[in-house]
Amino acid sequence: MKRFIITALAAVVALSLNAQSTDKKSVKKEGPWIEVNGGVSISSLSRMENHTGWHMAAMFETAANNKGVYVNTGIAYRFRGASVVEYSQREDINYHAMELLVNIGYRYRFNKKIAIFGEMGPYIAYCFGGKTHVRRGDWYDKEYDTFSDDAPLNHFDA
Repeated sequence: MKRFIITALAAVVALSLNAQSTDKKSVKKEGPWIEVNGGVSISSLSRMENHTGWHMAAMFETAANNKGVYVNTGIAYRFRGASVVEYSQREDINYHAMELLVNIGYRYRFNKKIAIFGEMGPYIAYCFGGKTHVRRGDWYDKEYDTFSDDAPLNHFDA
């Protein structure tokens, strides 16, 4: 229960930080602009525990038309991972990733100060570095490079 509350609180904080605007005149300026952001990333894979990491990104946005459609592209650095717990075995996987993002978005303006928006699109990532730590009870404890021959992970992700 404690983990769920912390995860929910982190998600709310991350969403509220991204939703704030420093522009006093409007939600976002018209025309192209550059954004630098960062924050907490909470990743989860099926049958795995949540893993908390962080990210930094530099994004470029330009309007595709004057009806609210825009293109947002950029590069992001992420620290990701997951934790697998089965019976008496625990495996912690951590790695770094550089992502190239291309998103198409739509922004609906209620007025000059309030808008709602959504984005979607593909990305390609190159994953590097990181460690994987495997523990089985008290008798097995091994740490190795996440992308070594012992791990089935690929450097590229999309």
